[in-house]
Amino acid sequence: METANPFAGRSLLFVPAHRRRMVEKAASLPADAIVFELEDGVPADEKPAARAALAALLDAPAANPRQTVLARVNGTRQPELLRADLDAVVRPGLRGIMVPKVDGVEDLGAVEGRLLELESRRGLPPGGIGLLPIVESPIALLRAHEIATYSRRAIALVFGGEDFAREMGLPLVREAEALDLLYPRSALAVAAAAAGLP
Repeated sequence: METANPFAGRSLLFVPAHRRRMVEKAASLPADAIVFELEDGVPADEKPAARAALAALLDAPAANPRQTVLARVNGTRQPELLRADLDAVVRPGLRGIMVPKVDGVEDLGAVEGRLLELESRRGLPPGGIGLLPIVESPIALLRAHEIATYSRRAIALVFGGEDFAREMGLPLVREAEALDLLYPRSALAVAAAAAGLP
């Protein structure tokens, strides 16, 4: 019997990994999963410190064992940053990697190859760290089902509404309902459901 996907219907709290107090407080908050931010939410000069802080947190015993720990890394458009991020966070306490700006399966292939290498080197179960691709462009939306079904590591599809709106030339200030994003949100939900993902 298949178990339910652990990310279906869960709350995710994004925490910039360079903000020490926020990182320390995250375990006390009621979110189901904490996404430690290494990408756009961290200034370039603070990324090394953010990686070190997250690595230390993952090496320590879990303060809240019911919380799932995820990391949003830099994407494949910045390969040096991505490599440094993965080197820092692939550790036993990590459940998944959010991969930003995924335009196609080639982006996931690059991440998955490095994950396998690090899991093997560090004695982690192969495939144990999940992938959450972030769809943030029109081409990625058209390839969403292919992205969702590419890897057995996939545990959810994520929509990056701000970058998507920017690429479409949509206004960045929207009404509360954000009706201009109704179609891409719905299309992504359909692609995810067809792949059996939240």
